[in-house]
Amino acid sequence: MGISFGQRAGWRLDAWMGLCIEQTGRQTSYKLGNDEYFLQPSNKEHGDGAITGSIHKCLPNDMCRQSGNFRIEGNGRVTRAPSVFKNVPLYIARINGSDWSPWLDQNKKALPLTQEQLLDWIKTFTDVNNRDNGYAIHRVDIINADNDEVVLKWHASNAQINRQQPDAMPRREW
Repeated sequence: MGISFGQRAGWRLDAWMGLCIEQTGRQTSYKLGNDEYFLQPSNKEHGDGAITGSIHKCLPNDMCRQSGNFRIEGNGRVTRAPSVFKNVPLYIARINGSDWSPWLDQNKKALPLTQEQLLDWIKTFTDVNNRDNGYAIHRVDIINADNDEVVLKWHASNAQINRQQPDAMPRREW
């Protein structure tokens, strides 16, 4: 049995892990100067969906000591963490008004904030002209999780939306 936490808090932790992977090749280890540290999320469940944990400094002879702690609120905002993590942005893809996924690749690294990247991502998710895939996308906003500000957006044209309506779709003969 695992622990529960807010969706955005989990996405923020994923973004932190992306930074760690980029720096050290390991999910929870990172470097500050010549020193190496690691995150240790706690198993404690918080009613507000927060994630908390400790930070440890690696010492010689495979030893370590606790050097701090962190807290990610259930809404994904960071209230306590080393500065290296406070500056890691979290962008969220919001589809048709609902938070859908973090704007991260398979390695938990932030995707580029370009219109071309957004269109490529939409194409891999669904074909906006084909309702047969089960979900029609009318609007995608990429938002900054720290302030819910839209940083990139795509909205289907009326022609695209009209083509998605069931009445406008060709009938299948069975």
